[in-house]
Amino acid sequence: MRKLLEFLFFIVYGVIVLVFLGAILATVVNPQFAWPFAFLGLGYPVLFIALFLYTIILLFRKKKRIVYPAILLLIGLIALPNVFNFHFGSTKKEAKANELKILNYNVRNFEHYDKTSGAEKRDKIIALIKDESPDILCLQEAYQHPKHILFNSFSSKVDLSNYHFEVGVTAKSGGQFGVAVFSKYPIVESRSYPFGSGGNVGTQVILDVKGDTISVFNIHLESANIENSYYNYSNQDIDDISQKEYSQRTKRVAMQLRDAYMKRSDQAKQIRKEINETSYPVIVCGDFNDTPVSFAYSKVKGGMQDTFKKGGFGLGNTYPAIPIVRIDHVFASNDFSVNSYQIKKEKISDHYPIVTTLELKE
Repeated sequence: MRKLLEFLFFIVYGVIVLVFLGAILATVVNPQFAWPFAFLGLGYPVLFIALFLYTIILLFRKKKRIVYPAILLLIGLIALPNVFNFHFGSTKKEAKANELKILNYNVRNFEHYDKTSGAEKRDKIIALIKDESPDILCLQEAYQHPKHILFNSFSSKVDLSNYHFEVGVTAKSGGQFGVAVFSKYPIVESRSYPFGSGGNVGTQVILDVKGDTISVFNIHLESANIENSYYNYSNQDIDDISQKEYSQRTKRVAMQLRDAYMKRSDQAKQIRKEINETSYPVIVCGDFNDTPVSFAYSKVKGGMQDTFKKGGFGLGNTYPAIPIVRIDHVFASNDFSVNSYQIKKEKISDHYPIVTTLELKE
């Protein structure tokens, strides 16, 4: 019986090993060539913990085969720093005179479609931004409408007089959706990256910061656009939905995720090309709709700094609906020193805002 249990345990371990290797490869394998790897990348944190616990068990049992999971863990450490932050201590530091404060925020259309408390949430978002007083503000799912909010008045409210709004979609009602960059510094030039995907869009603005020229990218990569009704079931829903319909819904969600992974890979390659052609110091902000163990994240980041590594201890969740997920990112080229990073746990939009401070090296 004991041998049978050990055999079964080894089989489970073997499956974990194969899936874990697949998760690591998700950072380099383009989903357009092998999309299942992208799904495996989502499970990296759980798989790493499972493998770590298995290694500890073998260590206490003094098993010689501990060398195999130990080697695999070492390989897995390649991705761990991007997923889990080991930075201890306070994330709040005294502001320096020459540093830039960046605020990155998916504002979910300023909650325009929340007919009950949308206006209240919009005002809270504005108050949060004004209280943080960033030098550069990057918004995804930005929205303006004459009857809701206009960016010329919004810019005055948050004390950011310069802005560029890249429109992805214009609704019949006149509402405009896209990404926006607001700045205390003059915008010298702007470029658009429509992605050919409606509301998902990107932009690059060139700023004159006290005589220095820097390039800021603000990108909103492909969304899966999955309705809550397709995955958020109550017990009653599960009882009411037939097995066939449940299977069809599951397949539809999987296909939507697959298609989004594929589109993000193209979008990420496009942005990486633009970054490579930029001669100025670069800051990239955005809602990537992808975790740090993904092709899109790795492609856009390249050799840049993930400012998350200057934050607090843990996974750095930016999407409250899924506690272990960080899909909003701020990167900085090596022309900058990263002084601080903080995720503001303010549940107003469906994303948390990120605040980071950068200092241009001499």
